[in-house]
Amino acid sequence: MNLIKILLINFILVVFFLGIVLVSPPILSFINQSLFSANEIIDKRSNLKIYQDYEWANKHFNEFHSLSTKYFDFYSWRRNDYKGETININDGIRHSYQSNAHTTDMSYWFFGGSTTWGLGVNDNNTYPSIFAKKMNANVKNYGETGYISRQSLNYLQKILIENDNYADLTNINIFFYDGVNDVNVGCRKSVKGLETSRQNQFQAQINNNAHLNQFSFKRTFSQSIDFIKAIKKKIKKKNITIDKEIDKYNCHNNKQKALFVAESLVNTWEITSQIVRSRGGNFIAILQPVAHYGKSNLGEVILSEAANKPLFMQYQEVYPIIIQKAKEKGLNFIDLTSILDHCVDCYIDFCHVGPQGNTIIANSIIKSLNVFK
Repeated sequence: MNLIKILLINFILVVFFLGIVLVSPPILSFINQSLFSANEIIDKRSNLKIYQDYEWANKHFNEFHSLSTKYFDFYSWRRNDYKGETININDGIRHSYQSNAHTTDMSYWFFGGSTTWGLGVNDNNTYPSIFAKKMNANVKNYGETGYISRQSLNYLQKILIENDNYADLTNINIFFYDGVNDVNVGCRKSVKGLETSRQNQFQAQINNNAHLNQFSFKRTFSQSIDFIKAIKKKIKKKNITIDKEIDKYNCHNNKQKALFVAESLVNTWEITSQIVRSRGGNFIAILQPVAHYGKSNLGEVILSEAANKPLFMQYQEVYPIIIQKAKEKGLNFIDLTSILDHCVDCYIDFCHVGPQGNTIIANSIIKSLNVFK
């Protein structure tokens, strides 16, 4: 009888500890999310002097951190619809300022990454919105966070394929505002070709799930394994060194890789231009400013040397090639890499800007328009 009791107690203890292991990840995750929802997420960028006259700053960053994303074939991801005070998204498209009385029949479509989408500003202070106000024109902001130029091209093709009305693009000006993500993603050692920043993650997830038997132990404990990996990743992130970060990139010491990244971007622009012009539209490629190229004045923004020196080396290597190749192709091309050099209150990090920066960007694009008419 004593032996049965001992076995029963041990069995109960094993089941109990297994239960703790299995339910801990969702419980801890729930507690973590509850704490963040109860106490607003603190994004230090909202405290920059740039935002001292904008009461919506803190609200914007909290709304941004609450956004969710959905996967799509061909262009990979879009933000889910959202209705907030500073961010409004409908059908994956962020709201832009719309004039009630357009003074021109021209429409302007903007594609790009988070700098076009407008991280760091409310709906009315993205550079497409400021452009719309100043031009009193119809504008659509098709930007999406993290997009490289290839994704923008895919998204443009989706629009053209799904809408017969756009068989004729006359009076439509299409802008691709690129550079930051193409270099940041393309120059990573793990990236071998024309890939998004998420390809490796998607492949790993699919491969892992493909090998999971429906009733395997690995599947049963997958949440616990992922939870441990997430903790390790956080600890590892706190111990970033310059050498470790530099080792993630190779454009600075691989001329062929740097050339490939630059030509991939310019070739994407060229193909997009051919598609748009074949339908009667006008295409303009823009190389965007980044704090790692030129003589940017970051003001009070402090960039971590460990995280940013490696990126600095990539842009120094690739940006000059992009400029050269874009000019050789004879594209409608705007080089905006130096327009923020003397702006103290523009950057909020190495590439995103506040309202003042977006105003300078919009003004510069407007100024360049007459050249491409």
